[in-house]
Amino acid sequence: MAVSAPTRALHRALPLALGIWALGAWHLNFICDDAFISYRYAKHLAAGEGLVFNLGAQPPVEGYTNFLWVVYLSLFEPGGWLHTRILDTPTIARLTSALCGLLLLLSVAGHLRRREELTDGARVAGLLFLASFPPMALWSTGGLATMPAALFIFLTYRALFGARSTAPEANPTASAARWLPGLAAGLWGTLAVLTRADGFLWILGLILLALLSPQRRRSAFRRKLLVCALLTGGTLAAHFIWRHGFYGDWLPNTARVKTGLSALRLERGAKYVLAYLCAVPSAGLALGFGLYALRQGRQAKAPDQGAALPSAAARSQRPLAAQALLCFSGTAAYALWVGGDFMPLGRFLFPAVPFLALALAAGLARAQASPGAWGRRGAALGAGLAILLSGLAFADIHVLPHALRTAVDFRWNEPHYQTELEMHAGMDERARDWVVQGKALALYTRPDETMILSAVGAQGYHSNLFLYDNYGLVTRAVALRDAPLKRSSPGHDKRVPSDFFFDRKPDYLGSLLSHPWLPETDGLPTAPGQSWHEHPWGHRVDIERYPLYPEDGFEEGLELRLLRFKR
Repeated sequence: MAVSAPTRALHRALPLALGIWALGAWHLNFICDDAFISYRYAKHLAAGEGLVFNLGAQPPVEGYTNFLWVVYLSLFEPGGWLHTRILDTPTIARLTSALCGLLLLLSVAGHLRRREELTDGARVAGLLFLASFPPMALWSTGGLATMPAALFIFLTYRALFGARSTAPEANPTASAARWLPGLAAGLWGTLAVLTRADGFLWILGLILLALLSPQRRRSAFRRKLLVCALLTGGTLAAHFIWRHGFYGDWLPNTARVKTGLSALRLERGAKYVLAYLCAVPSAGLALGFGLYALRQGRQAKAPDQGAALPSAAARSQRPLAAQALLCFSGTAAYALWVGGDFMPLGRFLFPAVPFLALALAAGLARAQASPGAWGRRGAALGAGLAILLSGLAFADIHVLPHALRTAVDFRWNEPHYQTELEMHAGMDERARDWVVQGKALALYTRPDETMILSAVGAQGYHSNLFLYDNYGLVTRAVALRDAPLKRSSPGHDKRVPSDFFFDRKPDYLGSLLSHPWLPETDGLPTAPGQSWHEHPWGHRVDIERYPLYPEDGFEEGLELRLLRFKR
């Protein structure tokens, strides 16, 4: 069978797109401390302790938002069916994220190829845009469920809107097969709602979008939509019932920490979205092309072979552009409502990234189909500019002024403005330090001891101490506090000082890595001009110092300092 021109064009562009994406993912590869919270739940599940963070805590706390991701990773922990000594769970999580990134790129390529209203150039440009988009590379690593969730959401969209069946709807020999499209959409929707606690919002949005689609008049489409809604809705209801039965709450503990409507959160959420568009202005350009595709106007006939529409009567790009823009708008509205997220390059906006590629492709096809040569030239210029802007963002080079970027800074805890890539580098460095610290804690503490910590991820995973969390992700008492909001970074709204936990008689106030030649109190929190011994907490603890040796895998010249409460 001869390969069609659109297929040939994408086949030629696909290796380049894969290479760009792989290079970007390697460049931005990082470790995320929050991911270790899920790893700890997975470790306890594999060990037969259940989905708990602190062993023995009653009632247990749901300090994760990615149920299916935790269950999947438990297979690779000791006691899990797929446990191996070759790869540890953090590595497997990052490799799985990368695999999901690859599948998402291929899925978008397949969807672009099937959209008859797109030109060859628009398809290729949309694919290359996605491959070169910095958030696509960054969230292919890290170990969170961000990429798997985005993949399942897009596959649900593709199952609902991508297939165009020309078979007769009343075919008695195909009574079973006619349910398959709905089952496929329901499967991907089910995976989405189980992978992310908020995944149901995107699936609900896609169902509402489908109800507004002209395809709703077709009985086959309505059947597909009904099956998808029943499967995902039933799964969601079952999961809510299980959550309440096991954790005693209808919502994850993290939702109580990070959500809630207030003017302060709305301000921060708005700045979060604007900061994203400033950091990767190619996203704004893609949205602009999507809006252009909504324009009314006469489309010219295919001007030449290079820009030819694949059908004699060109389809309008407006439905595709409208779907893409609504998906991005809904995602942005959610990010605004929750007040954003402190992590780099718009983690809460990531489910909309594939739809940015669709919006760009729709706008480029609309421009190529416009009368005259200027439309085709504008499309070529726009495609090149979008990819160039993404490349500059990879290099941390910004076309928008520093004053504008600082004006929309939403990380209010930070002492000074950081670019998204500076934030990414800092997160990676801190997480790697906490991995070392957690392994050191495992040598000199016992799992039945308790410690107050702000960064509970890697330190908690490796040490298995019973932890009291200053930010409340895994400590219900903090999350349930009805305290007034302050100007803080996303996710830090309910942070409590360590003395909040003093009445629980913890064993340790905390720990730090240091060097034997530095003063004993070096690095401990003090006010300006104040020594640690003058600090209100200084008289409560003894400082214990433990050497760390290279034969145990530590850098030479390190020691662990434990702040043990006096009894």
